[in-house]
Amino acid sequence: MTPLQKTIFPALFILFFSCRTALEKQGWSRTTVVTQPDTSAINKKDKELHVVMIQKENSFIYGFNIFLKDSSGKIMNKPFKIVMGRVFISDVAYYKWKSDSICLVKLFKNGTLQAEVLLTYFNESTQNLEILKERSESITTQ
Repeated sequence: MTPLQKTIFPALFILFFSCRTALEKQGWSRTTVVTQPDTSAINKKDKELHVVMIQKENSFIYGFNIFLKDSSGKIMNKPFKIVMGRVFISDVAYYKWKSDSICLVKLFKNGTLQAEVLLTYFNESTQNLEILKERSESITTQ
């Protein structure tokens, strides 16, 4: 290994880990909030969560897609059947699985927490969505 490589690799390692957010350092996974659902299971991981935001008049509907392994080990898209309608816009979400069936989701806009949601997914027929925190002031959608 050349002296340049000995310098660059540690610098890249430090840079990579310093670019992670505080939530990522605490074990949270980051996902962007998208306007088109990606239902393809290609290149998805077990327990990966996607947040879909659809505008309807002056509010937004948030849906959640969970990708889980089935009994054969194949990754399957499992859309969460409960949606959440709100007036705020989110651009990024962080999620963390608390157990095999409970996922905590934080929705952000420009670094400001908009809402914290608890998703419970036992199977396709037993699901629950609970809003734990939400910004109380009026939020514009500009």
